[in-house]
Amino acid sequence: MLLGSSLPILPEFAVIVALATLLWIGSLVIDDASIVDVFWGPAFICLAIVAITQMYHQLIWQQWMVFAMVSAWGLRLGGHLLVRKSERGEDVRYKVWRFRYQKRWWWMSLPFVFLTQALLIWVISTPLVFVVGTAPESVDERWLATGVTLWAVGLLFETIADWQLARFLRKRKNFGRVMNTGLWAYSRHPNYFGEAVLWWGFYLCAVAFGGHWTIVAPIIVTWLLIRVSGIPMLEERLKGSRPGYISYVESTAAFIPTFKSHGSKETDRSAA
Repeated sequence: MLLGSSLPILPEFAVIVALATLLWIGSLVIDDASIVDVFWGPAFICLAIVAITQMYHQLIWQQWMVFAMVSAWGLRLGGHLLVRKSERGEDVRYKVWRFRYQKRWWWMSLPFVFLTQALLIWVISTPLVFVVGTAPESVDERWLATGVTLWAVGLLFETIADWQLARFLRKRKNFGRVMNTGLWAYSRHPNYFGEAVLWWGFYLCAVAFGGHWTIVAPIIVTWLLIRVSGIPMLEERLKGSRPGYISYVESTAAFIPTFKSHGSKETDRSAA
């Protein structure tokens, strides 16, 4: 009832399910389910556009600014994942599931991968849809400034971390090694940290418009990164495939950067 009274969310749900279904069909054609990951960032832009088209008044500049923030983040992330997928092919997670389920995978991937991500995108998008899809009575500039600052810090953090890692992985001499330089010297997952900070920034922007209830979105993002599909899945694989990763775990914070001196900088880090 709270959601329904705050903004019209059913059109966004219908759109994201339709897009996920079309993407699933595309994955069957190219035999690659990891295209769903590339779609993650741009999907939020699509839902923001749907929300904007339902507006019956002119957007104020603060709303256009938040839409620009969503677009900048979504396009950067989507482009980064597209380049990574083109270099590595289908993500190892989907390869494992494809092997496990064999002939059942083609239809199981729809509910377990594509529609699950569609549902998550729909719920997590609530701060963004609320900001651009409602007529605000007032905007708290202090909360908005704080949110924009957090968003900028998070975006900068994950962009630098992704760039450092991509540059490292392209060097053949680093194959099989563990990265502990740059931002990766202070956090084993600085890109995930940046992503979480960014989403708390989006939430504070929603708070500035009166959307305190949308706090579920950054909580889910942070929980997924720390407890579910982020750190746990990645580290389980890296501990078994990277000889120096265990010592890296022992000397480096998992999530929140800890600025301390490191005795060795010889090895670098690999990613999912």
